[in-house]
Parts: sequence; C-alpha cells; structure tokens
Amino acid sequence: MHSSIQIPVLSIPGLKKGGRAVFTALALLLLPVDAESQASRKVLVEEFTGMWCGDCPMGQSACNHLDSAFGPRVICISLHNMDILSSAYSDQLVNDINVTEFPVAFVDRNPFDSDGGVFQFPDDGIRSWDPAVKQRIKTDAPLSLAISSTYDVETRQMSAAIQVKAETLLNGKMRLNCVLVEDSIETDGLQRNSGNTDRDSPWFGKGNPIRHYVQRNVARINLAGNWGENGLLPQKMTTGETIEKSWFYTLPPDWNAEHMRILAFVTVWNNSGDLVDTSFFTVLNTEMNALQTGTSLPQAVKRTSSAFTSLAPNPFSASCCITFIHAKQGHAQVSILSLQGKTIATLTNEVVPEGENRVYWNGLSDTGISMPQGMYRVQLLTEDGSDSRPVILVR
Repeated sequence: MHSSIQIPVLSIPGLKKGGRAVFTALALLLLPVDAESQASRKVLVEEFTGMWCGDCPMGQSACNHLDSAFGPRVICISLHNMDILSSAYSDQLVNDINVTEFPVAFVDRNPFDSDGGVFQFPDDGIRSWDPAVKQRIKTDAPLSLAISSTYDVETRQMSAAIQVKAETLLNGKMRLNCVLVEDSIETDGLQRNSGNTDRDSPWFGKGNPIRHYVQRNVARINLAGNWGENGLLPQKMTTGETIEKSWFYTLPPDWNAEHMRILAFVTVWNNSGDLVDTSFFTVLNTEMNALQTGTSLPQAVKRTSSAFTSLAPNPFSASCCITFIHAKQGHAQVSILSLQGKTIATLTNEVVPEGENRVYWNGLSDTGISMPQGMYRVQLLTEDGSDSRPVILVR
C-alpha cells in the first residue's frame, strides 16, 4: 500500500515571506514488524545553501544551534547550489526536488505535522528547526550503522566500510548512502550576508561579503550514487542481521583529508523504485565519523587515478585555466557540460603525458556560440577514472 506524503521544507522565518515549495512523493512505509529492540536515532538535517545567498549564513547559524542543543544526536550537512562548492550530488538533489528557496532544510526527509505537510515556523529564528528535530529524536530507529575507514597519505586514496545492522525485523526497499563531507572550508570574501545591517541578526556587522567565512560540513560526493545504492540491502532483514559495503575513492588534491567526514544513512523508498516520480524517502538512521587519516590502505587495494587540481580563475569571464594530474600517459577527455549533462565543449580528447596538464575554456561551445553566464561542470574522463568540478561563467 502506498501513502501520499508531503516532504517538509523547513525555512528560516523572517528571511523570505510568501509561499514555500511543497514536494509530494509516494513512499512505501517501512514499519518494524518486531519492536523488541530499536536503535538510538541520529537525525539527519540537510541544509540547502549557496555563497551567493545573503540569507544563507542564518541557515548555518541554525545548524550551529542544533549542534549545541542536541550534540551528536543531530548531523547537519550543507548542500551547495550554484557556487564553487556545489557538486553533482547537491545539484541533482536541488534539480530533482526543485528547491527554489534558500536556506531550507530537510529533517530526515520526513513529514511532521498532522496533515503530512510543510512544517513552517513564523518567528523562531535560529531555533526554527528545533521542533522537527525534537519530534524525530523521540522515535527509535529500526537499524544501526557503523563506519570504519582508512586513508593513504601518499596516494590520497581512502576506503570506507559501512555496516548496517537490523535492530528489528524489517520489510521494505531500502538504499544505503555513503557521502563524503568536508568541514571547515574557508571561503574568503565569497559568502554574501544580508544580515550585515540587521541588528537582530547574528551576522550583523560581519561584512557583505563576509571575510574569512568558514563553510561547515559541505557534501562533496555520494559514493553510492546520488540517490543511494539500489539492491545492496535486501527487502527483508531479520533482527541482528548485518550487511557491510565498502567503497574506495581518491580524494582530489584540494580536499583537506584532515577535515573529511564519512556520512552514512539508509532511506526507504517506494514500491516501484521509480526515482523519476518519487524523489524523497524517509531516513531510517544516520551516522557520521571522521576519516581515519592515521591509517593506511592495504597494499593490494592501493590505486592511482587522475584528477583536477585547480580551475582558475573561478568564477571567470574571459578564460579559465583547467589543470589536472594524469596518473600515467594515456587517453584523457576534458569536457564542459551543462548541469543537465549535455556536452557544451570538448577541450581535449587525446593521449596526454603523465603528470600535470592544462587546458583552457573561453566560454564558447564547440560550435563557437558564446555561452550564457551560469554554472557548468568540467568533466575529466581517463582510463583510470573520472573527476568533475563546477565552474562559473560570468558576463
């Protein structure tokens, strides 16, 4: 049986008045058959934000408040849109659910009010998301998660192993997610601040843009695919049953390994599994641990791969220099894609030498058309892997 639910978009009140977007989805309600044993719940708060958004520092203030008020029971991550910290993961979530207001947050992707509708707060400021979190924390989780990781300093390759344990008998279709999150990214002079002249704002007098602004817990990539891995977890798990999945990934050179976190969460999805019509699924439980940078990968799984090292300047207006490291001599293709995945321009598609290589994009398509300002993605495809980064063209 399917239930029609509306997923709440939790907005910081006082920032923007008017209607808020409502997203409707069909979800299979996954209910524990045996309630003898349940796990302690950690609540996932997904905050949608952007450095171009003057209201968005208030979203970070709300997340900081949740950290102080609830401690490790709440896990907040930031999903950036239309700035240099956006990713294919955050872009797809924003596009699929049509997020049009920033900052907004989803709390465990779960409805809260009696009508299953949007949970709105008129005057609560940075405490706006507290009621939704409190309500969710009261519920036990039907499964638990454990994370272990390794990291090789020389190759920058990491591994993440996630164990899912059923704390009660489960029936339903579930997806496991493994998201790499980078904390404490300083973006000097890029974060807009509409609270600079508002004496009631915690960001009053901080400047606009804000100097030395630190972005918290930025979602970089979902190693399990943007909507989680399909088919990994069985439709039925007996009490005490455990399943483990491992991923390997080479961190790009500009990601700080010391600040990396591994986020694991499980979502339940609809009976048909159609992600086109149903984008959202309730989070069953969440865990996040720091990447264990003091460990090493086993020699047998050490690998090298090619990756971008810099895009400069970014944003750009005339020309952007795109630098990448090629692990070994071989074929490499560097392309400019639209956010919808359409190829705009191919910058190189040939054998390149090992080591550092550079290509340039002047904002033109392969047919010589001057592209409109906006965000694009630079994609690197090689024999040993791929990489993708956002680039912003301004006119």
